Amino acid sequence: MKIKKILNNNVVISDNDRIVMGRGIGFQKNAGASIDEEKIEKTYRLTNDKNSERILELVSEMPFEILKLADEFMDYARETLGKKLQPNSYISLTDHLYTAIERNQKGINIPNFLLWDIKRFFPKEYEVGLHGIQMTKETLNVTLSEDEAGFLALHLVNGEIEENIDVTEMTKLIQEILNVVKYSTGMSFDEQSIYFERFITHLRFFVQRVLKGQIYTQSTEDDELYQVIKRKYMQAYHCVDKIADFLNGKYQYAISIDEKIYLTIHIARIMEVNEN
Repeated sequence: MKIKKILNNNVVISDNDRIVMGRGIGFQKNAGASIDEEKIEKTYRLTNDKNSERILELVSEMPFEILKLADEFMDYARETLGKKLQPNSYISLTDHLYTAIERNQKGINIPNFLLWDIKRFFPKEYEVGLHGIQMTKETLNVTLSEDEAGFLALHLVNGEIEENIDVTEMTKLIQEILNVVKYSTGMSFDEQSIYFERFITHLRFFVQRVLKGQIYTQSTEDDELYQVIKRKYMQAYHCVDKIADFLNGKYQYAISIDEKIYLTIHIARIMEVNEN
C-alpha cells in the first residue's frame, strides 16, 4: 500500500482510496512512498457519499489524539452495547467530543436539560457515556461534566437508529407518554422494576414508529384477543385510550389494535406490581 496524498503527519490517503491513520504515518513522507503498516491504527474506505467527505474534513483538521479517543470510544460502545452504530455517528460524536473539550478548556459548561430522562430511558448508553468521560480524563487529562456523558449517550442512541430521527424529540415523547400513564392511573413508577425497564424498551421502538409515521400490525389483527384484554385490564386499557387520543391529536397518529394490546399488557403489569 502506497501513499496517494498526505493530509497531515498522522493521516494519509492510500493508493487504494482509503484514509489511513496512525501517529507519524505521514511524517517526512512523499506521495508514492510505501505506508509503514506497523504505524496503521485505523483505516476508512473512501466512497462518494457525504459521510466520506465529512470524515475527510475531520481527520484533516482535528488533533490525532481526539480522533483516536473517539475511535476507541466507539469501539467500546459497540462492544458494550452489542449493537451496530450508523457510520455518521462516528462523525457527529467526534465533532461533539472535540467541541466539548474546547468548551471545557475555555471554562464553558452547557447544561444538559434532558440528563435525568437520558438516565431513565437510555441507562446503558448513559453508562457508556460515563466511560467516555473517564477515557477523556485518562487520555487527555480533561475532566468533562456528567452533562457531557448524557450528550454522548444521545449520540449513541442516534447511532442505533437506522433512520434520521430527532433523539431529543424521541426522549420528550417517551416522557409525555409516561405522564399520560402516570396521571391516568394515579400511580408512581418503580424505575428499578424489570417491568418498567421492559416498558421503556417497548416505548423506545414504539416512539420511533410514531415519529416515522409507521403503523405496527400483524398480518391479521386479533379483535377477539383485544376484547379479552380490554375486559381483563380495564384501567390499563382506558389509559391506552388516552395515549391514543394524545398521539392522534399531536401527531395525527392512529395506534393499531396490536399496539394497543402490547401497551395495555405492559401498563397492566406495572400496575399489578405497584398494587403488590
